[in-house]
Amino acid sequence: MRGMLLAVICILVAIIFFGIFLNSQFGEGIIKGKVSIGPWTPVETPGGGYPPPEVYTSRKIILEGSFFNKVVITMNGTGYFHASVKAGIYKLTITNCTFLGCSDVLPKTVSITKGETIIIDINIDTGIR
Repeated sequence: MRGMLLAVICILVAIIFFGIFLNSQFGEGIIKGKVSIGPWTPVETPGGGYPPPEVYTSRKIILEGSFFNKVVITMNGTGYFHASVKAGIYKLTITNCTFLGCSDVLPKTVSITKGETIIIDINIDTGIR
Protein backbone atom coordinates (compact mmCIF):
# COMPACT_ATOMS: atom_id res chain seq x y z
CA MET A 1 0.00 0.00 0.00
CA ARG A 2 2.82 2.43 0.87
CA GLY A 3 4.62 1.56 -2.32
CA MET A 4 1.53 2.29 -4.39
CA LEU A 5 0.94 5.60 -2.59
CA LEU A 6 4.56 6.60 -3.17
CA ALA A 7 4.27 5.70 -6.86
CA VAL A 8 1.10 7.81 -7.23
CA ILE A 9 2.78 10.78 -5.51
CA CYS A 10 5.84 10.45 -7.77
CA ILE A 11 3.63 10.32 -10.85
CA LEU A 12 1.68 13.40 -9.74
CA VAL A 13 4.90 15.34 -9.07
CA ALA A 14 6.25 14.33 -12.48
CA ILE A 15 3.03 15.45 -14.19
CA ILE A 16 3.14 18.83 -12.42
CA PHE A 17 6.79 19.45 -13.34
CA PHE A 18 6.24 18.27 -16.91
CA GLY A 19 3.24 20.62 -17.19
CA ILE A 20 5.31 23.55 -15.94
CA PHE A 21 8.05 22.67 -18.43
CA LEU A 22 5.61 22.43 -21.33
CA ASN A 23 3.94 25.69 -20.37
CA SER A 24 7.28 27.52 -20.40
CA GLN A 25 8.42 25.93 -23.67
CA PHE A 26 5.26 26.31 -25.72
CA GLY A 27 3.82 29.68 -26.45
CA GLU A 28 5.41 32.64 -28.11
CA GLY A 29 7.76 35.44 -27.31
CA ILE A 30 8.93 38.47 -29.27
CA ILE A 31 12.36 38.96 -30.81
CA LYS A 32 13.24 42.40 -32.11
CA GLY A 33 16.26 44.55 -32.68
CA LYS A 34 18.55 46.09 -35.27
CA VAL A 35 21.33 44.91 -37.51
CA SER A 36 23.94 47.60 -38.23
CA ILE A 37 26.42 47.12 -41.07
CA GLY A 38 29.30 49.54 -41.44
CA PRO A 39 31.38 51.44 -42.11
CA TRP A 40 30.03 51.65 -45.63
CA THR A 41 32.61 54.02 -47.16
CA PRO A 42 36.32 54.49 -46.45
CA VAL A 43 35.72 58.04 -45.19
CA GLU A 44 32.43 58.65 -43.46
CA THR A 45 31.07 62.11 -43.99
CA PRO A 46 28.69 63.74 -41.50
CA GLY A 47 25.16 62.54 -42.25
CA GLY A 48 26.31 60.09 -44.91
CA GLY A 49 27.96 56.77 -45.41
CA TYR A 50 24.90 54.66 -44.69
CA PRO A 51 24.34 51.47 -46.67
CA PRO A 52 21.51 51.44 -49.19
CA PRO A 53 18.29 49.78 -47.96
CA GLU A 54 18.81 46.67 -50.08
CA VAL A 55 21.88 45.80 -47.97
CA TYR A 56 19.37 44.92 -45.24
CA THR A 57 16.26 43.94 -47.19
CA SER A 58 18.17 41.42 -49.33
CA ARG A 59 19.26 39.51 -46.22
CA LYS A 60 17.17 37.50 -43.79
CA ILE A 61 17.61 36.61 -40.14
CA ILE A 62 17.42 32.85 -39.66
CA LEU A 63 16.54 31.29 -36.31
CA GLU A 64 17.25 27.57 -36.17
CA GLY A 65 15.78 25.73 -33.23
CA SER A 66 15.49 22.13 -32.20
CA PHE A 67 13.25 19.63 -33.95
CA PHE A 68 13.92 21.21 -37.35
CA ASN A 69 12.22 24.43 -36.26
CA LYS A 70 13.38 27.22 -38.59
CA VAL A 71 12.12 30.81 -38.60
CA VAL A 72 12.93 33.39 -41.29
CA ILE A 73 12.66 37.06 -40.30
CA THR A 74 12.89 39.98 -42.72
CA MET A 75 14.59 43.28 -41.97
CA ASN A 76 13.42 46.69 -43.10
CA GLY A 77 15.62 49.08 -45.08
CA THR A 78 17.44 50.32 -41.98
CA GLY A 79 18.07 46.89 -40.42
CA TYR A 80 15.22 46.75 -37.90
CA PHE A 81 13.37 43.47 -37.39
CA HIS A 82 10.48 42.23 -35.24
CA ALA A 83 8.79 38.82 -35.02
CA SER A 84 6.67 36.64 -32.79
CA VAL A 85 8.43 33.28 -32.34
CA LYS A 86 7.70 30.04 -30.52
CA ALA A 87 9.51 29.85 -27.20
CA GLY A 88 12.80 27.97 -27.32
CA ILE A 89 16.54 28.25 -27.85
CA TYR A 90 17.69 29.21 -31.32
CA LYS A 91 20.88 29.72 -33.30
CA LEU A 92 20.65 33.12 -35.04
CA THR A 93 22.40 33.69 -38.36
CA ILE A 94 21.98 36.11 -41.25
CA THR A 95 21.77 34.97 -44.85
CA ASN A 96 24.52 36.02 -47.25
CA CYS A 97 26.57 37.64 -44.49
CA THR A 98 29.93 37.90 -46.25
CA PHE A 99 31.35 40.97 -44.51
CA LEU A 100 34.62 40.74 -42.61
CA GLY A 101 32.94 41.04 -39.19
CA CYS A 102 30.17 38.47 -39.74
CA SER A 103 32.14 35.57 -38.30
CA ASP A 104 32.98 37.65 -35.22
CA VAL A 105 29.36 38.19 -34.18
CA LEU A 106 27.50 35.25 -35.76
CA PRO A 107 26.08 32.79 -35.05
CA LYS A 108 24.42 33.91 -31.81
CA THR A 109 22.44 31.76 -29.42
CA VAL A 110 19.16 33.37 -28.37
CA SER A 111 16.56 32.20 -25.90
CA ILE A 112 12.95 33.13 -26.55
CA THR A 113 10.69 32.93 -23.49
CA LYS A 114 6.91 32.72 -23.61
CA GLY A 115 5.31 36.14 -23.14
CA GLU A 116 8.60 38.06 -23.07
CA THR A 117 10.47 40.30 -25.51
CA ILE A 118 14.15 39.90 -26.26
CA ILE A 119 16.07 42.71 -27.95
CA ILE A 120 19.05 41.73 -30.10
CA ASP A 121 21.32 44.33 -31.69
CA ILE A 122 23.96 43.05 -34.09
CA ASN A 123 26.86 45.24 -35.26
CA ILE A 124 28.70 43.92 -38.30
CA ASP A 125 32.01 45.45 -39.30
CA THR A 126 32.48 45.56 -43.07
CA GLY A 127 36.23 45.94 -42.78
CA ILE A 128 36.15 49.01 -45.04
CA ARG A 129 38.67 51.59 -43.85
